[in-house]
Amino acid sequence: MRVSWIPVSVLALAATVALTARAGDAPPAPSDIRITGAVAAPRDWTVASLREHFAGDIREFEYRQKDSAHKAHGIPLIRLVLDAKPRFDPEHKHHDLAFAVVARSPDGYAAAFSFGELDGALGKAEVWVALDRDGGALSEKHGPLELIAVSDGKASRWVRAVCGLDVHDLSAATKAPASEPAAPSRPSPEAGR
Repeated sequence: MRVSWIPVSVLALAATVALTARAGDAPPAPSDIRITGAVAAPRDWTVASLREHFAGDIREFEYRQKDSAHKAHGIPLIRLVLDAKPRFDPEHKHHDLAFAVVARSPDGYAAAFSFGELDGALGKAEVWVALDRDGGALSEKHGPLELIAVSDGKASRWVRAVCGLDVHDLSAATKAPASEPAAPSRPSPEAGR
């Protein structure tokens, strides 16, 4: 009996093709930004799909960076978050105020925004997901998308190359499980006297 040896690289390639090319499956399209978390409709977006889906929401805005004036086209961050359908509980009074959005970049930089500050009826923060800058595409360092908080005094919460928006329900983190007793109350200052 003759034994044939097949190189390991050929076997690995065959296994990869078999796993990714199942009947009718296509590899996922690369995305530029992903919205996840406490939302009913998490989604991956490319710059092109954002431009198409949010065509009516895209606005030109102006901002200053290091004493230079710039113009960009962008989508209000609140619109992207609302489109993902945050899981607000109608039984929980002002539940939306317990939500926060964390914007992330591939290098690990992150900045948080409360839903209350993004809501135009409350905080009126002007936070944009920029699609371009001064009539051209964003640089490789800043793009393909950049989060710009125009209303902030400093650019500390601006996120270059923003790739993720994570929506968090902070009230879920503050609820004690039903099996745990309620936290003890603090003694009054006079109790120890």
